[in-house]
Amino acid sequence: MKSDYIMRKKNTRFSGIYWILILFVFESSCARSWTKKDEKEFKSGCIQGAVKDMGKEKAVRYCDCMLDQLKQRYSNPSDLNYLKQDTALKRLAQGCLQ
Repeated sequence: MKSDYIMRKKNTRFSGIYWILILFVFESSCARSWTKKDEKEFKSGCIQGAVKDMGKEKAVRYCDCMLDQLKQRYSNPSDLNYLKQDTALKRLAQGCLQ
């Protein structure tokens, strides 16, 4: 029972963070690489969305991890448009939540 609650809580947390990522993507322009502004905007939005679920310290670590993972896999922030909630993004998020 308790593990079901934890999994639902993690899925809810993931859903909120997923929408923050989507909003970030729409603000990014096409065909370019990550800029310091992109990184700052991503981290700011990510932390803002995650802090209520995991506290500031964990949210900062989580968002740093997500940013690093996304930059390694997607050199262009616009490529995040191709992520699906139930595939690559979920795997990245689960790895960063551990």
